[in-house]
Amino acid sequence: MRIVLKVTEDKFTFYGLQLAGYTEKEIGRMKEKGKRENFVVHFGSRPHVLTKMWDDLKQTQNEDAKIDEAWDDPVKFLMAHYFLKNYPRDRQMPAIFHFSRKVIRAWIWYYIGKMSALKTDKIIWPKEWKERVKQFLISVDGVHFWTREAPHPELPYDKTWFSHKNKMAGVSYEIGVSLEESRIVWFSGPWPAGTSDITIFNKPGGLKSKLKNGNMGVADNGYPSRKLAKPSSKDLDDVRKFKAIARARHETVNKRLKVFQSLVQRFRHSPADKHELIFSSVCVIVQYQMELGQPLFDV
Repeated sequence: MRIVLKVTEDKFTFYGLQLAGYTEKEIGRMKEKGKRENFVVHFGSRPHVLTKMWDDLKQTQNEDAKIDEAWDDPVKFLMAHYFLKNYPRDRQMPAIFHFSRKVIRAWIWYYIGKMSALKTDKIIWPKEWKERVKQFLISVDGVHFWTREAPHPELPYDKTWFSHKNKMAGVSYEIGVSLEESRIVWFSGPWPAGTSDITIFNKPGGLKSKLKNGNMGVADNGYPSRKLAKPSSKDLDDVRKFKAIARARHETVNKRLKVFQSLVQRFRHSPADKHELIFSSVCVIVQYQMELGQPLFDV
């Protein structure tokens, strides 16, 4: 039987600050608040959030997410979070982590893959919603991220990947956030950034098919659909306020995702096979944050 050794929050804080470059003496001089703040700067989350995620990865029954014994190393787990938060270049990482680039890449992508696999446990459509009738369930929005220019066989660039939001090549994701609790319940992507929000929403098996029994979402004017409530000059004051608050609340989720430079900087890896791993991992991290002391404001 495998023995699961628990790593405490204090240990995670110490490991993280050491990995970020602080000496043991410097860490000892910090007050507890300073330790937490410095940890967040380098890893994007508070220590107790990553401690909980680590425990879940060790004990989960989700075999795709469970850490293999041979790869069991909390410091390497923190390396993956540092990478997601700061997105250092390949040649910068040996000076930061003091391993070869090959070793660093192997550990980082291993743990990103494990965190991504937690999406089946964390980013889920509530079962009880199947029975709901005519309610506002979610807010919906599309978010774009910068990537390398996609090649085109004939033209200098492929306009299907052009983001009208960022004015550069990119990918798009559709995100659904519960209006009842602090929870991401849906995402779809990556899609070429030139794909319209409503096209993504209407795709077979997509978000439109999830909104049944007269249930609706709240969205902006990029979604001309009867299943989504958009701003309207005909709205009563209470309705207008509700829609505005729901959209503003959703925007806070987008901002939390964009704390992670791996989603903000131009994506240097292959969008086809790596971007969804990064995006889903960050969604999982943000979901943990919301569950562990950083909830969204109420609608």
